[in-house]
Amino acid sequence: MMKNLISFLSLILLLTACGSNETKSNPVTKSNDDGLKLMESKCYACHNPKTESPDVIIAPPMIAVKKHYLAEHESKEAFVKAVVDWAMNPEEENALMPGAINKYKIMPKQSFEKEELQKIAAYLFDNDIEKPKWFGQHEKEMHGDGGKGNNWKKAIALIDGKKWKVDAVTQKHIEQLQKTVSDNQAGGTSDDVEIYHKLGSLMSDEVGALLKDCTMEGADHDALHQFLMPLMKKMDKLKTTPTALIGKKVFGKIGDQLEEFGKYFEE
Repeated sequence: MMKNLISFLSLILLLTACGSNETKSNPVTKSNDDGLKLMESKCYACHNPKTESPDVIIAPPMIAVKKHYLAEHESKEAFVKAVVDWAMNPEEENALMPGAINKYKIMPKQSFEKEELQKIAAYLFDNDIEKPKWFGQHEKEMHGDGGKGNNWKKAIALIDGKKWKVDAVTQKHIEQLQKTVSDNQAGGTSDDVEIYHKLGSLMSDEVGALLKDCTMEGADHDALHQFLMPLMKKMDKLKTTPTALIGKKVFGKIGDQLEEFGKYFEE
């Protein structure tokens, strides 16, 4: 009887293991193969990750598109809607990638089916996207921080809530930069791209004077430079912005960063 019981239990275990293996061989996946196929057929003619260098590709790779849209839209619903809305009607004032427009020009309007775009955007959100082999180095050269734009905040994170100290001269230059932003925002936006070129030059000169006058040393000095480096990159973009619409966006980002200064530094 004991032998029969052991044989019965062994059979049960064997059948259970077989059922388990069958389940594992057919895993449930969110890969959305239709979305991948559509992205390859509809997007890769311009956004091809197989290109040999950033000088060959004629539009930003889809991994870059994903990074920029995720930075603005954390939920899948918002992400998909934003990507679809842009692809259906690409306009400069709605662009999340002004640098790409500067380099590649505005995306031509295409005849897309909305349902197909939704599948592409959903795949983009849910899955790892193939990177061109040159993308990592290109991203460092262009952004210095993986394209996130706010890594300076991590670099100067407050220690026990204590703000970094700046000298009076530095504080004065920062206040002048903030005044330049507030004066020009109060006057409304401009349709003249040259206005933004001049603002970029004016603010770059102010930062240059700040660096020349700065007498700070040590950790406070290092934290200040972590704050200034991405700010100067934005000003360089403003000086060469191809359109007033892009200039407006870049100028707004400069203003946003300057507004954060008081959260991290004090005299």
